Amino acid sequence: MAWTGGKAASKLFEQGDRPGNAPSHQQPRGQPVHSGTPSITKYFRQTDGKTASSTASSDDHKQEGTYTQERDNLDDSEISNLSDYEDDSMKMDTDIENYQLGDNKDEFPLMMNNNYQLSGNTHRYLFNTEEYRRNHRFIPYPTNLDKRTGYNTVTMPYSYYINCDPNDKEKLPIRLWDRIKSALSRKQIRDSYELQDAILSYNEDYRESWYFDGLHTYFQSIDGTDSRRFFNQTLPEMLKLVLRLPELITKGRCGSVTMSQEQAACILANGFFCTFPGRNNSFRRGGSSDFGYPAFNFNSLFEIKSDRVLQKIRCIIHYFERVTDNMPNGTISYERRRLNTMDDMLKRSQSKFCEFCAESGGVIEDALGMSQIDFANKRIGGGVLRAGCVQEEIRFVLSPELIVSLLITQVLGDDECSERFSCYTGYSNSFRWTGDYVDTISRDNQGRLYSEVVAIDALVFRSFSQQLKQKALTREIIKAYCGFQLPTFYKGDKYAIATGNWGCGAFGGDKILKGLIQMMAAAEAKRPLCYYTFGDKQLVTDLVKLNRFLRDNDISVGRFDDKGLDGVCTVDEKG
Repeated sequence: MAWTGGKAASKLFEQGDRPGNAPSHQQPRGQPVHSGTPSITKYFRQTDGKTASSTASSDDHKQEGTYTQERDNLDDSEISNLSDYEDDSMKMDTDIENYQLGDNKDEFPLMMNNNYQLSGNTHRYLFNTEEYRRNHRFIPYPTNLDKRTGYNTVTMPYSYYINCDPNDKEKLPIRLWDRIKSALSRKQIRDSYELQDAILSYNEDYRESWYFDGLHTYFQSIDGTDSRRFFNQTLPEMLKLVLRLPELITKGRCGSVTMSQEQAACILANGFFCTFPGRNNSFRRGGSSDFGYPAFNFNSLFEIKSDRVLQKIRCIIHYFERVTDNMPNGTISYERRRLNTMDDMLKRSQSKFCEFCAESGGVIEDALGMSQIDFANKRIGGGVLRAGCVQEEIRFVLSPELIVSLLITQVLGDDECSERFSCYTGYSNSFRWTGDYVDTISRDNQGRLYSEVVAIDALVFRSFSQQLKQKALTREIIKAYCGFQLPTFYKGDKYAIATGNWGCGAFGGDKILKGLIQMMAAAEAKRPLCYYTFGDKQLVTDLVKLNRFLRDNDISVGRFDDKGLDGVCTVDEKG
């Protein structure tokens, strides 16, 4: 299907006209549902009084002066609590029948039908692109090791010195990398306790504060044959990857980069062995202090004994079993997008609402060829290296190459926004690794799978009325649009977006309002939207009716009525 932009005219359909499903409420196209000023807010479910976080105090809950609490105002423990929150908005009964309404998603454009090219001076490649194009060989770039550090680079283990004391001239600095090589190459590591000793030998400052209870519990819980296979076969290959860091990653670049899957595996192996200086996070001792980047070393994951964390460790170890047995020969791009300005674009927008489908079954990560939306934490990855196990964290452990983004991505601003290796069931406390997953999707001419994960972070709300204030609405629409828009140089069909209940559940967002916001952002980006409701059939009906209402009445993003966005959903600034 060729994308033409503007108002879509596809027929509303229902997949499998089954008894017991909600009625489709189909109405002839082109006939307005209501005359006069559209009443959008009738679709919203009033949820005033809902507490967004278990850490919120009753006094905070009563305050009307602050419309929202952003994640960067929360400390690490509060953010972790949000990630650990039992999020009913994305639980799904896997036994339910799939219920689908809206436009036919099989006709939506997909990535595989296009050739997405990265461009611009800010994107960097960690390998020689000419050599890859000619011979499909990965030669690290730059050729010579660059140990310089600074705000725009990641501090690498081979660039760091320990035991530095400017006041003691007799105390000679020691290269951290020398200590790491000595610890990891002197003898075979036979169990998790020897692995702990090896990691602590070059992290002496944390010997009394790092705990490995979760790691020990994991290896005690698995079959002895599996444990021996890991320490005798997988771990020795991981050690080789760790020690090849100066060879494979010759400069610690951050921001938007493309690297080989082998380079990503090397970085992840170093995170597993906790080699990155200053990139630590522990419930018992502080966090990362490296220019605002998230923690990257895995020590905080290893200290937690909860069942969900053991399942996350299983996913990560399975990844290493796969790549050490047969290293993938592809590439991965990590791109950070930022809007230069929005001004009054939303209020002046004439963009019409686009094609839309919603379904109660299925999950976002199975939407092959679409932009898969990651309901992100402002600190990318959320609690993936802690106890968190909701949408973002699950997506990251299914595709551990996504965890590399924690190393190179600083906290997301309000104007900003890989291959899969495992199968799973469940969510949060019910999350379970269920086996190997072989990604059969094709690759583009740069060696990348036709798979795109887009991380956008939502605000935290304490009531429904706070979400309707203009400042909050505008911020959320801009954030979604930043993730949904394609670069200006992109010339192909604008392929579909797969999303769901972004910012709902633990963060207090209203599902219908967040659905509308994402419809607006998709309309502005001129891309069709596929919405997964995680088992909520009523939400399927509500969102499709809302989308049809907007399209049947020929409503633009900036013109819900003659007052524009302000006149539809805004509550008085005093509450």
